[in-house]
Amino acid sequence: MSQPSIPAHILHALRVGGNAEAVCQWLASEDNEGALTAAMGEAAITHEHAITEAKLRFVQLALARGADPNRLCHVKNDPFTRLSELKSFTTLCMVSTQATDLSPRLIDLLLRWGAGVGQQSKVTFSLEDDRTEIHNYSPLACAILHASNYGSRHIAVAHALLRGGA
Repeated sequence: MSQPSIPAHILHALRVGGNAEAVCQWLASEDNEGALTAAMGEAAITHEHAITEAKLRFVQLALARGADPNRLCHVKNDPFTRLSELKSFTTLCMVSTQATDLSPRLIDLLLRWGAGVGQQSKVTFSLEDDRTEIHNYSPLACAILHASNYGSRHIAVAHALLRGGA
């Protein structure tokens, strides 16, 4: 499944910041659910910088325009291991692996727009004997697996997921 096309300057602004007005205009004019969902995921996931207030607005606008908070998106660099081959994460699962200051607000936003705390992400691992293992992770499992990486901030992420019914 190929990722929908997002203009390079919009992709850059979604990932690390940039022209917020251009992003808002693009999101407001886009009607392709796949592109909106991909843009929402890019804005929600921390790349080089933490989630910012602008990224929260981008996620909210993408959701309002029709982005699906439960759609599985393929991820190139997953937080679990470099050995996995196929990674399909929901936005909520990816946000749960991160413990930024705004992650709880982002989780609350995704939950308000219908993200399911029971929706699982899938990681397929290649084994040394040419077999594969498939692991399913809930958003809460993602948060717990990464708790040691983020110190006390993971508690706020777990609380947000538990408030949402995890």
